[in-house]
Amino acid sequence: MKDKTASSRSDKQSPVLRGVLPALCVVLAVFAFAVQPPAELFRGFWRILISDAGLITDPAVTGGAGAALLNAALVLALSTALVYGMHLPVTGLTFACLFMMAGFSLLGKNILNILPVLLGGWLYARFQGEPFSKYVYQTLFATCLSPLVSFWLVHLPGAWRFAAMLGSGVAIGFFVPPVAGYTVRIHQGFDLYNVGFAAGFIGLGIASICKGLGVEFVTELRWGTQDHVVFLWLLRVILLGLFLAGVYLGCRKPKDYRPLLRHSGRSVADFILMDGAAPTLVNMALTGLIGHVYLLALSPFGVRLNGPLVCCVLSMTGFAAFGKHPKNVLPVMAGAVLAKSLLVAVPLTAPGSLLAVLFCTGLAPIAGQFGVFWGMVAGFLHMTIVQNTSILHGGMNLYNNGFAAGLVCVLLLPIIEAFQNRSKE
Repeated sequence: MKDKTASSRSDKQSPVLRGVLPALCVVLAVFAFAVQPPAELFRGFWRILISDAGLITDPAVTGGAGAALLNAALVLALSTALVYGMHLPVTGLTFACLFMMAGFSLLGKNILNILPVLLGGWLYARFQGEPFSKYVYQTLFATCLSPLVSFWLVHLPGAWRFAAMLGSGVAIGFFVPPVAGYTVRIHQGFDLYNVGFAAGFIGLGIASICKGLGVEFVTELRWGTQDHVVFLWLLRVILLGLFLAGVYLGCRKPKDYRPLLRHSGRSVADFILMDGAAPTLVNMALTGLIGHVYLLALSPFGVRLNGPLVCCVLSMTGFAAFGKHPKNVLPVMAGAVLAKSLLVAVPLTAPGSLLAVLFCTGLAPIAGQFGVFWGMVAGFLHMTIVQNTSILHGGMNLYNNGFAAGLVCVLLLPIIEAFQNRSKE
Protein backbone atom coordinates (compact mmCIF):
# COMPACT_ATOMS: atom_id res chain seq x y z
CA MET A 1 0.00 0.00 0.00
CA LYS A 2 2.81 2.41 0.86
CA ASP A 3 4.62 1.68 -2.38
CA LYS A 4 1.43 2.35 -4.39
CA THR A 5 0.94 5.66 -2.57
CA ALA A 6 4.53 6.68 -3.24
CA SER A 7 4.14 5.71 -6.89
CA SER A 8 1.00 7.81 -7.32
CA ARG A 9 2.66 10.80 -5.63
CA SER A 10 5.72 10.52 -7.86
CA ASP A 11 3.57 10.31 -11.00
CA LYS A 12 1.90 13.62 -10.12
CA GLN A 13 5.20 15.49 -9.74
CA SER A 14 6.44 17.96 -12.33
CA PRO A 15 8.59 16.40 -15.06
CA VAL A 16 10.97 19.34 -14.61
CA LEU A 17 11.47 18.48 -10.93
CA ARG A 18 11.98 14.79 -11.65
CA GLY A 19 14.31 15.64 -14.51
CA VAL A 20 16.80 17.62 -12.42
CA LEU A 21 18.81 14.62 -11.20
CA PRO A 22 18.98 12.82 -14.58
CA ALA A 23 20.01 16.15 -16.12
CA LEU A 24 22.80 16.46 -13.56
CA CYS A 25 24.02 12.98 -14.53
CA VAL A 26 24.16 14.10 -18.16
CA VAL A 27 26.01 17.32 -17.30
CA LEU A 28 28.64 15.43 -15.31
CA ALA A 29 29.11 12.88 -18.11
CA VAL A 30 29.35 15.56 -20.82
CA PHE A 31 32.03 17.43 -18.87
CA ALA A 32 33.86 14.14 -18.26
CA PHE A 33 34.17 13.31 -21.95
CA ALA A 34 34.85 16.94 -22.89
CA VAL A 35 37.92 17.39 -20.68
CA GLN A 36 39.71 14.04 -21.12
CA PRO A 37 40.27 11.79 -24.16
CA PRO A 38 38.30 8.51 -23.93
CA ALA A 39 41.29 6.19 -23.60
CA GLU A 40 42.88 8.30 -20.89
CA LEU A 41 39.46 8.80 -19.29
CA PHE A 42 38.85 5.09 -18.76
CA ARG A 43 42.40 4.43 -17.58
CA GLY A 44 42.00 7.21 -15.03
CA PHE A 45 38.61 5.86 -13.98
CA TRP A 46 40.16 2.44 -13.33
CA ARG A 47 42.90 4.04 -11.21
CA ILE A 48 40.22 5.75 -9.12
CA LEU A 49 38.48 2.42 -8.50
CA ILE A 50 41.63 0.66 -7.25
CA SER A 51 43.14 3.48 -5.18
CA ASP A 52 42.81 4.66 -1.58
CA ALA A 53 39.84 6.92 -0.94
CA GLY A 54 40.21 8.23 2.63
CA LEU A 55 40.29 11.87 3.69
CA ILE A 56 41.42 13.96 1.86
CA THR A 57 41.61 12.35 -1.59
CA ASP A 58 40.92 14.28 -4.79
CA PRO A 59 40.08 11.68 -7.48
CA ALA A 60 41.00 14.28 -10.12
CA VAL A 61 44.59 13.89 -8.92
CA THR A 62 44.33 10.10 -9.04
CA GLY A 63 42.77 9.71 -12.46
CA GLY A 64 42.16 13.14 -13.96
CA ALA A 65 39.24 15.55 -13.84
CA GLY A 66 37.31 13.72 -16.55
CA ALA A 67 37.62 10.37 -14.78
CA ALA A 68 36.50 11.93 -11.50
CA LEU A 69 33.44 13.42 -13.18
CA LEU A 70 32.65 10.14 -14.91
CA ASN A 71 32.76 8.43 -11.53
CA ALA A 72 30.41 11.07 -10.12
CA ALA A 73 28.03 10.62 -13.07
CA LEU A 74 27.92 6.83 -12.59
CA VAL A 75 27.46 6.99 -8.81
CA LEU A 76 24.68 9.54 -9.20
CA ALA A 77 23.04 7.51 -11.98
CA LEU A 78 23.04 4.36 -9.82
CA SER A 79 21.68 6.25 -6.80
CA THR A 80 18.98 7.95 -8.88
CA ALA A 81 17.99 4.63 -10.45
CA LEU A 82 17.59 3.11 -6.98
CA VAL A 83 15.32 5.91 -5.77
CA TYR A 84 13.31 6.24 -8.97
CA GLY A 85 13.04 2.46 -9.35
CA MET A 86 11.24 2.33 -6.01
CA HIS A 87 8.78 4.98 -7.28
CA LEU A 88 9.63 7.32 -4.43
CA PRO A 89 8.60 10.96 -4.85
CA VAL A 90 11.34 13.55 -5.32
CA THR A 91 11.54 15.49 -2.07
CA GLY A 92 14.07 17.70 -0.35
CA LEU A 93 15.64 14.61 1.18
CA THR A 94 16.08 13.16 -2.31
CA PHE A 95 18.09 16.19 -3.43
CA ALA A 96 20.08 16.34 -0.19
CA CYS A 97 21.06 12.68 -0.44
CA LEU A 98 21.77 12.42 -4.17
CA PHE A 99 23.66 15.71 -4.42
CA MET A 100 25.83 14.35 -1.58
CA MET A 101 26.34 11.14 -3.55
CA ALA A 102 27.44 13.13 -6.60
CA GLY A 103 29.58 15.51 -4.55
CA PHE A 104 31.38 12.90 -2.49
CA SER A 105 32.17 10.94 -5.64
CA LEU A 106 34.68 13.78 -6.03
CA LEU A 107 36.02 13.11 -2.51
CA GLY A 108 36.26 9.35 -1.95
CA LYS A 109 33.17 7.43 -3.08
CA ASN A 110 33.29 5.41 -6.25
CA ILE A 111 31.05 3.01 -8.09
CA LEU A 112 32.97 0.02 -6.67
CA ASN A 113 33.39 0.85 -2.99
CA ILE A 114 29.73 1.79 -2.43
CA LEU A 115 28.31 -1.53 -3.68
CA PRO A 116 28.96 -3.66 -0.54
CA VAL A 117 27.42 -0.89 1.61
CA LEU A 118 24.27 -0.87 -0.52
CA LEU A 119 24.08 -4.64 -0.13
CA GLY A 120 24.34 -4.26 3.64
CA GLY A 121 21.47 -1.76 3.70
CA TRP A 122 19.32 -4.12 1.63
CA LEU A 123 20.08 -6.99 4.00
CA TYR A 124 19.12 -4.80 6.98
CA ALA A 125 15.76 -4.07 5.36
CA ARG A 126 15.23 -7.80 4.82
CA PHE A 127 16.24 -8.45 8.44
CA GLN A 128 13.60 -5.96 9.60
CA GLY A 129 11.01 -7.42 7.24
CA GLU A 130 10.44 -4.03 5.62
CA PRO A 131 10.85 -2.69 2.06
CA PHE A 132 14.30 -1.37 1.15
CA SER A 133 12.65 1.92 0.14
CA LYS A 134 12.31 2.74 3.86
CA TYR A 135 16.10 2.62 4.31
CA VAL A 136 17.41 3.58 0.89
CA TYR A 137 18.37 7.15 1.84
CA GLN A 138 20.10 6.10 5.06
CA THR A 139 21.96 3.41 3.12
CA LEU A 140 23.09 5.86 0.47
CA PHE A 141 24.28 8.26 3.17
CA ALA A 142 26.06 5.33 4.86
CA THR A 143 28.41 5.07 1.88
CA CYS A 144 30.38 7.82 3.65
CA LEU A 145 32.34 4.92 5.17
CA SER A 146 33.07 3.35 1.78
CA PRO A 147 36.80 4.35 1.92
CA LEU A 148 37.18 1.40 4.29
CA VAL A 149 36.22 -0.91 1.40
CA SER A 150 38.89 0.70 -0.80
CA PHE A 151 41.44 0.44 2.00
CA TRP A 152 41.16 -3.36 2.10
CA LEU A 153 41.34 -3.53 -1.69
CA VAL A 154 44.64 -1.67 -1.71
CA HIS A 155 46.32 -3.00 1.42
CA LEU A 156 45.33 -6.66 1.78
CA PRO A 157 46.82 -9.49 -0.32
CA GLY A 158 45.06 -12.11 -2.40
CA ALA A 159 41.51 -13.25 -1.84
CA TRP A 160 41.50 -11.84 1.69
CA ARG A 161 40.95 -8.40 0.26
CA PHE A 162 37.65 -9.36 -1.35
CA ALA A 163 36.35 -11.02 1.80
CA ALA A 164 37.29 -7.94 3.85
CA MET A 165 35.76 -5.58 1.29
CA LEU A 166 32.48 -7.45 1.25
CA GLY A 167 32.34 -8.06 5.00
CA SER A 168 33.17 -4.51 6.07
CA GLY A 169 30.90 -2.92 3.47
CA VAL A 170 27.94 -5.12 4.37
CA ALA A 171 28.51 -4.44 8.08
CA ILE A 172 28.52 -0.70 7.46
CA GLY A 173 25.31 -0.77 5.46
CA PHE A 174 23.68 -3.04 8.04
CA PHE A 175 24.58 -1.10 11.19
CA VAL A 176 24.49 2.55 10.14
CA PRO A 177 20.65 2.81 9.85
CA PRO A 178 19.91 1.72 13.46
CA VAL A 179 22.75 3.84 14.87
CA ALA A 180 21.61 6.86 12.85
CA GLY A 181 18.11 6.39 14.23
CA TYR A 182 19.56 6.81 17.70
CA THR A 183 22.00 9.67 17.11
CA VAL A 184 19.29 11.97 15.74
CA ARG A 185 17.86 12.04 19.26
CA ILE A 186 21.20 13.23 20.63
CA HIS A 187 21.51 16.36 18.50
CA GLN A 188 17.72 16.87 18.27
CA GLY A 189 17.74 17.61 14.56
CA PHE A 190 20.30 20.43 14.71
CA ASP A 191 22.97 18.47 12.81
CA LEU A 192 21.74 18.08 9.24
CA TYR A 193 24.50 15.52 8.59
CA ASN A 194 23.07 13.00 11.05
CA VAL A 195 24.47 9.91 9.29
CA GLY A 196 27.92 11.51 9.40
CA PHE A 197 27.54 11.75 13.18
CA ALA A 198 26.50 8.10 13.41
CA ALA A 199 29.22 6.99 10.99
CA GLY A 200 31.82 8.78 13.10
CA PHE A 201 31.08 6.50 16.04
CA ILE A 202 31.02 3.39 13.86
CA GLY A 203 34.29 4.48 12.24
CA LEU A 204 35.77 5.09 15.68
CA GLY A 205 34.86 1.55 16.71
CA ILE A 206 36.25 0.02 13.52
CA ALA A 207 39.47 2.03 13.71
CA SER A 208 39.97 1.07 17.35
CA ILE A 209 39.50 -2.64 16.66
CA CYS A 210 41.78 -2.54 13.63
CA LYS A 211 44.44 -0.65 15.55
CA GLY A 212 44.29 -3.28 18.28
CA LEU A 213 44.89 -5.91 15.59
CA GLY A 214 47.89 -4.00 14.27
CA VAL A 215 46.21 -2.34 11.27
CA GLU A 216 46.80 1.40 10.96
CA PHE A 217 44.74 3.57 8.63
CA VAL A 218 47.20 5.86 6.88
CA THR A 219 45.84 8.33 4.32
CA GLU A 220 47.76 10.50 1.89
CA LEU A 221 46.63 14.04 1.10
CA ARG A 222 45.82 14.44 -2.60
CA TRP A 223 44.77 17.99 -3.35
CA GLY A 224 44.45 19.12 -6.94
CA THR A 225 44.95 22.63 -8.29
CA GLN A 226 45.11 22.02 -12.05
CA ASP A 227 41.42 21.80 -12.99
CA HIS A 228 40.08 25.08 -11.66
CA VAL A 229 38.53 26.22 -14.94
CA VAL A 230 36.77 22.90 -15.57
CA PHE A 231 35.15 22.87 -12.13
CA LEU A 232 34.37 26.58 -12.32
CA TRP A 233 32.27 26.10 -15.44
CA LEU A 234 30.72 22.93 -14.05
CA LEU A 235 29.40 24.78 -11.00
CA ARG A 236 28.17 27.67 -13.12
CA VAL A 237 26.17 25.33 -15.34
CA ILE A 238 24.67 23.43 -12.38
CA LEU A 239 23.71 26.49 -10.33
CA LEU A 240 22.34 28.39 -13.31
CA GLY A 241 20.33 25.33 -14.38
CA LEU A 242 18.76 25.01 -10.92
CA PHE A 243 17.90 28.69 -10.82
CA LEU A 244 16.28 28.63 -14.26
CA ALA A 245 14.32 25.48 -13.36
CA GLY A 246 12.96 27.22 -10.27
CA VAL A 247 12.01 30.30 -12.26
CA TYR A 248 10.33 28.15 -14.90
CA LEU A 249 8.26 26.39 -12.22
CA GLY A 250 6.98 29.70 -10.87
CA CYS A 251 9.43 31.36 -8.46
CA ARG A 252 9.78 34.65 -10.35
CA LYS A 253 9.47 37.32 -7.65
CA PRO A 254 11.06 37.84 -4.22
CA LYS A 255 7.67 37.30 -2.58
CA ASP A 256 7.60 33.80 -4.09
CA TYR A 257 10.90 32.96 -2.38
CA ARG A 258 10.86 34.85 0.93
CA PRO A 259 8.47 32.49 2.80
CA LEU A 260 11.08 29.73 2.60
CA LEU A 261 13.46 31.80 4.71
CA ARG A 262 11.12 31.65 7.71
CA HIS A 263 12.16 28.08 8.50
CA SER A 264 14.86 27.39 11.07
CA GLY A 265 16.05 24.40 9.05
CA ARG A 266 15.87 22.01 11.98
CA SER A 267 15.22 18.46 10.81
CA VAL A 268 12.89 17.52 9.35
CA ALA A 269 12.71 20.63 7.15
CA ASP A 270 11.82 19.39 3.69
CA PHE A 271 11.42 22.57 1.67
CA ILE A 272 9.83 20.83 -1.32
CA LEU A 273 7.05 19.44 0.85
CA MET A 274 6.63 22.69 2.81
CA ASP A 275 7.09 25.38 0.16
CA GLY A 276 7.05 23.65 -3.21
CA ALA A 277 9.59 22.84 -5.89
CA ALA A 278 10.02 26.30 -7.45
CA PRO A 279 11.34 28.26 -4.42
CA THR A 280 13.34 25.20 -3.33
CA LEU A 281 15.25 25.01 -6.61
CA VAL A 282 15.95 28.76 -6.46
CA ASN A 283 17.13 28.35 -2.87
CA MET A 284 19.46 25.53 -3.93
CA ALA A 285 21.01 27.79 -6.55
CA LEU A 286 21.41 30.75 -4.18
CA THR A 287 22.79 28.70 -1.28
CA GLY A 288 25.23 26.89 -3.55
CA LEU A 289 26.26 30.26 -4.96
CA ILE A 290 27.27 31.42 -1.47
CA GLY A 291 29.78 28.57 -1.22
CA HIS A 292 30.95 29.17 -4.77
CA VAL A 293 31.50 32.90 -4.22
CA TYR A 294 33.33 32.24 -0.94
CA LEU A 295 35.85 30.02 -2.72
CA LEU A 296 36.29 32.47 -5.58
CA ALA A 297 36.93 35.26 -3.05
CA LEU A 298 39.92 33.25 -1.81
CA SER A 299 41.38 32.76 -5.28
CA PRO A 300 43.85 35.68 -4.78
CA PHE A 301 45.30 33.61 -1.92
CA GLY A 302 45.93 30.64 -4.19
CA VAL A 303 42.70 28.68 -3.70
CA ARG A 304 41.71 26.73 -6.81
CA LEU A 305 38.58 24.67 -7.33
CA ASN A 306 39.08 20.91 -7.25
CA GLY A 307 37.07 17.77 -6.55
CA PRO A 308 36.76 18.17 -2.75
CA LEU A 309 35.78 21.84 -2.98
CA VAL A 310 33.16 21.12 -5.65
CA CYS A 311 31.92 18.40 -3.30
CA CYS A 312 31.39 21.04 -0.61
CA VAL A 313 29.40 23.31 -2.92
CA LEU A 314 27.25 20.44 -4.22
CA SER A 315 26.54 19.34 -0.64
CA MET A 316 25.46 22.86 0.33
CA THR A 317 23.30 22.95 -2.79
CA GLY A 318 21.61 19.63 -2.07
CA PHE A 319 20.86 20.39 1.56
CA ALA A 320 19.36 23.71 0.51
CA ALA A 321 16.33 21.52 -0.22
CA PHE A 322 16.44 20.07 3.29
CA GLY A 323 17.26 22.72 5.87
CA LYS A 324 19.80 25.24 4.55
CA HIS A 325 19.14 28.71 3.17
CA PRO A 326 21.20 31.91 3.00
CA LYS A 327 19.74 33.28 6.23
CA ASN A 328 20.89 30.36 8.40
CA VAL A 329 24.16 29.34 6.69
CA LEU A 330 25.89 32.74 6.68
CA PRO A 331 26.16 33.14 10.50
CA VAL A 332 27.67 29.65 10.88
CA MET A 333 30.13 30.27 8.07
CA ALA A 334 31.05 33.62 9.63
CA GLY A 335 31.85 31.93 12.94
CA ALA A 336 34.04 29.36 11.20
CA VAL A 337 35.89 32.06 9.26
CA LEU A 338 36.42 33.99 12.50
CA ALA A 339 37.92 30.90 14.12
CA LYS A 340 40.12 30.32 11.09
CA SER A 341 41.42 33.88 11.24
CA LEU A 342 42.16 33.77 14.99
CA LEU A 343 43.64 30.31 15.42
CA VAL A 344 47.31 30.13 14.51
CA ALA A 345 47.19 26.40 13.84
CA VAL A 346 44.41 26.75 11.27
CA PRO A 347 45.82 28.35 8.09
CA LEU A 348 43.42 30.36 5.95
CA THR A 349 43.78 28.20 2.85
CA ALA A 350 44.52 24.78 4.38
CA PRO A 351 42.45 22.03 2.70
CA GLY A 352 40.72 20.95 5.91
CA SER A 353 39.84 24.53 6.80
CA LEU A 354 38.36 25.25 3.38
CA LEU A 355 36.15 22.18 3.66
CA ALA A 356 35.13 22.99 7.24
CA VAL A 357 33.87 26.50 6.45
CA LEU A 358 31.46 25.09 3.89
CA PHE A 359 30.54 21.85 5.66
CA CYS A 360 29.93 23.60 9.00
CA THR A 361 26.66 24.73 7.43
CA GLY A 362 25.31 21.38 8.59
CA LEU A 363 24.79 23.35 11.84
CA ALA A 364 22.66 25.98 10.08
CA PRO A 365 19.54 25.04 12.11
CA ILE A 366 21.23 26.42 15.24
CA ALA A 367 21.41 29.86 13.63
CA GLY A 368 17.87 29.47 12.31
CA GLN A 369 16.47 28.48 15.72
CA PHE A 370 18.55 30.52 18.16
CA GLY A 371 19.81 33.47 16.12
CA VAL A 372 22.95 34.86 14.55
CA PHE A 373 25.10 34.90 17.72
CA TRP A 374 24.64 31.23 18.54
CA GLY A 375 25.06 30.37 14.88
CA MET A 376 28.45 32.06 14.91
CA VAL A 377 29.40 30.27 18.13
CA ALA A 378 28.46 26.96 16.52
CA GLY A 379 30.61 27.72 13.46
CA PHE A 380 33.53 28.78 15.68
CA LEU A 381 33.38 25.59 17.74
CA HIS A 382 33.00 23.46 14.65
CA MET A 383 36.18 24.86 13.11
CA THR A 384 38.16 24.04 16.25
CA ILE A 385 36.69 20.59 16.88
CA VAL A 386 36.82 19.28 13.30
CA GLN A 387 40.61 19.68 13.24
CA ASN A 388 40.86 16.76 15.68
CA THR A 389 38.10 14.32 14.74
CA SER A 390 39.49 12.70 11.59
CA ILE A 391 42.19 10.89 13.57
CA LEU A 392 39.49 9.12 15.61
CA HIS A 393 38.16 7.17 12.62
CA GLY A 394 41.40 7.10 10.62
CA GLY A 395 40.02 9.30 7.84
CA MET A 396 37.56 6.58 6.83
CA ASN A 397 34.43 8.69 7.49
CA LEU A 398 33.98 11.06 4.55
CA TYR A 399 31.33 12.95 6.54
CA ASN A 400 33.88 13.92 9.16
CA ASN A 401 32.32 17.37 9.41
CA GLY A 402 28.97 15.75 10.18
CA PHE A 403 30.64 13.87 13.03
CA ALA A 404 32.19 17.10 14.34
CA ALA A 405 28.88 18.94 13.98
CA GLY A 406 27.17 16.34 16.15
CA LEU A 407 29.82 16.82 18.83
CA VAL A 408 29.26 20.59 18.65
CA CYS A 409 25.56 19.99 19.28
CA VAL A 410 26.31 17.80 22.29
CA LEU A 411 28.50 20.56 23.73
CA LEU A 412 26.54 23.66 22.72
CA LEU A 413 22.85 22.80 23.00
CA PRO A 414 22.85 22.35 26.81
CA ILE A 415 24.64 25.70 27.15
CA ILE A 416 22.09 27.44 24.92
CA GLU A 417 19.29 25.85 26.90
CA ALA A 418 20.83 26.97 30.20
CA PHE A 419 21.10 30.58 28.99
CA GLN A 420 17.55 30.53 27.67
CA ASN A 421 16.17 29.16 30.94
CA ARG A 422 18.05 31.83 32.88
CA SER A 423 16.69 34.50 30.57
CA LYS A 424 13.13 33.28 31.15
CA GLU A 425 13.63 33.39 34.92
